[in-house]
Order: sequence, then C-alpha cells, then structure tokens
Amino acid sequence: MKHLRYLDLSYTLIQGLPEFISRLYNLQTLLLRCCLKLKTFPDKMGMLKRLRYLDFSGSHLVVLPESITHLSNLQTLNLRDCSALKELPKHIKRLSHLRHLILSNKGGWNEMPREIGCLSRLQTLQVFKVDGRGGSIIRELGSLNSLKSKLHISNLQHVTKPTDAKKANLKGKESIQGLMLEWSCRPDDAECAIDGVVMEQLLPSTSLKTLKIVNYLSPRFPTWMASSSISSSLPNLVELELEGCFICREFPGLGQLPSLKVLRIATMNNVLCLGNDFYGDREACQPFPELVKLTLCNLPGLKKWCTTQSMSSFYPRLEKLMVERCPNLEHSQDVNFIKRFFPSIKEYELDGAKLIS
Repeated sequence: MKHLRYLDLSYTLIQGLPEFISRLYNLQTLLLRCCLKLKTFPDKMGMLKRLRYLDFSGSHLVVLPESITHLSNLQTLNLRDCSALKELPKHIKRLSHLRHLILSNKGGWNEMPREIGCLSRLQTLQVFKVDGRGGSIIRELGSLNSLKSKLHISNLQHVTKPTDAKKANLKGKESIQGLMLEWSCRPDDAECAIDGVVMEQLLPSTSLKTLKIVNYLSPRFPTWMASSSISSSLPNLVELELEGCFICREFPGLGQLPSLKVLRIATMNNVLCLGNDFYGDREACQPFPELVKLTLCNLPGLKKWCTTQSMSSFYPRLEKLMVERCPNLEHSQDVNFIKRFFPSIKEYELDGAKLIS
C-alpha cells in the first residue's frame, strides 16, 4: 500500500478517513466525491506531501480540516457542490502550488480566505464571494493574473471603495473568457450610486467573450460601456446578459459591439424604449452587425423597438428572437412587422408560442 498513487473512495458511506491514509506517502490522487457522511480526517493528513489532486465534490462537508493546507504539492482542490460547506481553509495561502480551486456558488461559505491572492499559480477560481467586512477582499484578485476560463464575482454590494475595485485588476486578466458581476438583491431595489462608482473600476480585459451583469442598481452604466467606447473596451464580446438592473433608465451602446452574437435583457423595469442609446452611433457602425439571438424578458415598461424610422439596417443577421413578459411592447404580435424589422429572422417566440419557426 505504501506505493499507492491513486485512491478512489467516492460514493461510499465512510464517516471518517482512517489514520493509515496519512501514511500513503506516494499518494497523488484522492477522490472523495459524494461521500455524504464524511466528517473526520486524520490529524496528520498534511503528511501526504505528494498529493496533487483532492476531490471532495458533492460531499456534505461542513468544514475542511486545516491540515490540508500543509499539502504543499496540491495542485487541484475540488469543492464543487459542497452545499453544506461553511468556510474555506483560513491558511489556504500555504498551498503555494495550487492551480485549480473549484468552487460552487452554493455552499454556506460567504468569505474568501484572506491572502488568497498569494496563490500566484492559481488558474481556476470560478467563484469569488466578496464578504461584508468592507469589501476590501476584492483586492486579492489583483495578483491572480493567471486565472483562466470563467470568473463569477458575487456580493459586489459590499465593495464600497472604488480603489478596492480597481486593485482587482480585471483588465489585466487576459485569459478570463467569461465574467459575471453580481450584486445581491437589496430592499426596495433602491438606487445605489456606489454601484456605478465601483462598476467604473471593473473594466474587464479586451479579450473577454461573455459578460453577465446582475442586480446592478445605478441609473447608468459605466463609461467603458458607453456608445463611444464600448467597441474598443469589449471588442471580442460574443455574449452579453443584463438582468435585474431595475434602476437603469438608459442602455449602454450595445449596438456598437462588433462581435456580439447573443444578447439577453431581463427584469429592467424602467426601460421604456430601445432608443438611440441602445443602438449607438449608427454612422460609426451598423447596429448589431453580428447579433444572431436576442431575448427580451420581463420588461413591463418597454413600449417601443426604436425611436427612428430607418430600421432596415438594424439586426442584419438576427435569426432568433424571444420576447417574454413584455406586455406593452408595440407590434410584438405583428409577424409582418417582425419580418421587416429583422430581415434574417428564422424563429420568433412570444411568451412561449412560436409565431415564426
């Protein structure tokens, strides 16, 4: 057993790891997926100096043993779908070789460990929760410039200083392809001016391909999303979703995004019209030159598609249109209007009913 390198105890009913496991000095991979009763660990688990992959995904752990922070060669720690987890290891910075910290937004943990920014080799950190201690923890992202794939930053309402947001250095994370910026719902959806000030400093890298903004409660979007700058700020953006931005009265210049293929706008109560702000400078760029799919959902105030009569050049490639819970939107039931406005339309769905297919 002392030469064992791979051990899979997944889907078992073990309540604790036996002490002998800490003597498997050559162990490199330990899988404990969906061990629903697992609670205790060997005190000397940190002796597994060659362990590189540790997977607790789907298990009902409440706390992790602090001893795992002594696994000096650990490269992957998988905590996906650990819904009972209350906190992450406080001294996680000791895992200096960690490349992949796999988390879900589910668990009860609400704080990122202090000094998580010391994990300079980290490539995967899909969830980052800002805690309620002033929001300064977001600065820890500043040094994590090796992050790849996707990043979801939640609880942004706790960030109260724009300098903290700026130090997160999202612009410098060129390997992040997908970004979600989420504020939690707040009482009465009151206007929060600080959201706009913070958002101004969360400019992502120009290489970003997907962006989702949730529960942003400033009346205006940041200047880097303005019609005059959005094409240079987000030149490679392919997919964009705006949801729960209740206070916003005007759109950023989304029509100027040169690579945008998918757009979803949901639950924005104050939007009355897809106006000039939405399409941007039509002389500088044909609005939505690459857009293929557009979804408008739960926009009770929306009444008009456009404020200009020259609409024939808009949406030249749009193939799929979905409109849900927009009861006041003009011409939404007029199939002929839809075909004229969207010359390439192949599928149109209104409140679940396909009017063009």
